[in-house]
Amino acid sequence: MLTSEGDAGAGPTSDGRFTLISNPGTSQTFTNVRVTNASGVNARAMDDVRRPGATAGTLYMADTATNTVYAVQLSGLDPNTPIVSLGSFGEVALVDPVTGVVGATLVSNLRAPHGLDFVAAPEPATWPMLLLGLGGLAVAIGRRKSALRTAVAVPTA
Repeated sequence: MLTSEGDAGAGPTSDGRFTLISNPGTSQTFTNVRVTNASGVNARAMDDVRRPGATAGTLYMADTATNTVYAVQLSGLDPNTPIVSLGSFGEVALVDPVTGVVGATLVSNLRAPHGLDFVAAPEPATWPMLLLGLGGLAVAIGRRKSALRTAVAVPTA
């Protein structure tokens, strides 16, 4: 995904677009998506675009006007719906990847949103495997300590 960012302010040529690239390489295709609000107003100060790639996780963003970094826990996301930092609207929101229309607002009342990052939470199916692996490590460490105690034991006379 690429972004034109639309950081030219309120100028007539600033039109906040992002480009979706499919099948990178020799058979790639691309789609330019112009971002607007529900009334059709262009996003004239768009900074970052991220696809979450997961249904849940933590969204990190900065408001550079107030030198504040926010961490927001999100769930119920569509992994392919872009999250966009929209300075002209003072928000970070989900944007329909086909129409470019701003959907659900994730954070609002920002003065200068910049620098998005999304860290995915482990999917529910990952937890049992993680716990099984940690349990296996605990058993292996316990056996090793037991073997070390046996090897170090000194017979008494």
